[in-house]
Amino acid sequence: MRDIIEHLGVVEDVVEDKIIVSVVTKSACASCHAKGACSIADLKEKYIEAKASEEILKKGDKVIVQMEQKLGFLALFLGYLLPFIVVITALLISSALLSEVIAAGVSLLFLVIYYFSLYFLRKKWRDTFKFIVKKIDGDTPLHLL
Repeated sequence: MRDIIEHLGVVEDVVEDKIIVSVVTKSACASCHAKGACSIADLKEKYIEAKASEEILKKGDKVIVQMEQKLGFLALFLGYLLPFIVVITALLISSALLSEVIAAGVSLLFLVIYYFSLYFLRKKWRDTFKFIVKKIDGDTPLHLL
């Protein structure tokens, strides 16, 4: 069985072959024993774009958004780990050849180039990261999801 990441969401918009789903995420500390001390600032609303499913969905429908866990790890790698490696590598190589200030600028320039390349390749990555949207029946208790 595949490991799946699931989030509850609400359909915000349905446009042709795309579904825009609003998902409210909370920080890890919001689920701890001291969550009463946490504030509304720990909650963030994110929008996920998915391809239209075979189910007929409309604005306001409650849904489950699913993605394979391995794709979540790939997203973390591309968004956090690889840029860290790029910056550290650029900093180490350029600091051996240049002054520290210029080396810091060069490493930040490499970081900017990396994120711009991700941005320009976003259509390719959009095809890689596929989300599945499933409608929740009105009878399904949310704690069972």
